[in-house]
Amino acid sequence: MTGRASLAVIAVAALGSPAVAGELRGRVMASGRPLAATVSAVPAESPLEAARREALGTEAPPPLARVGTGPDGRFTLGVLPPAPAVILRIEAAGFVTVRTEASWAA
Repeated sequence: MTGRASLAVIAVAALGSPAVAGELRGRVMASGRPLAATVSAVPAESPLEAARREALGTEAPPPLARVGTGPDGRFTLGVLPPAPAVILRIEAAGFVTVRTEASWAA
């Protein structure tokens, strides 16, 4: 056991409905409390695309945007949508990194 908290401890809310086009808002929580974290948006890849990239040894796509959460765990991430979906990567000290898909209407 690594001593790191499990994936289920981090919760992200309000990802499905951005306030304006290209903006994703949410809140990172752990055990019902706000959590200081870094939230990154990376281009969504299909499992086949990711496997092909890994097999070729090429690097993952760079983040489109990255932001830290506020003291209340909330974040606003401005992303100009090149595609209707991105993967949010949520990183916090002492927690396993969480990856979740976020999308908006094109």
